[in-house]
Amino acid sequence: LIARRKKVERELELERSKLLRLLQHAPFAAVVYEGPDHVVRFSNAAHEEMTAYRLKPGLPLLDSLPELAGAPVVGILDAVAEEHPDVAVLLLD
Repeated sequence: LIARRKKVERELELERSKLLRLLQHAPFAAVVYEGPDHVVRFSNAAHEEMTAYRLKPGLPLLDSLPELAGAPVVGILDAVAEEHPDVAVLLLD
């Protein structure tokens, strides 16, 4: 049972890595926020360029971009985080 669990965990990590590599090189901006404070967990090259390289992984969105306080996009993220408190993903084209 433990060996099977470890195998499944390795497979999940491999798939997660594949997805992040795919998103990193996507031709659109992609970012992953986590929790009610929208902590930045991932931001691809297109998103980094769009935000002038100001996002800091591990920090809440508004710590990096305080000018977004009260912006509609933060309201959308709040609604998603409330409905799905585990992870919110925002993809921008």
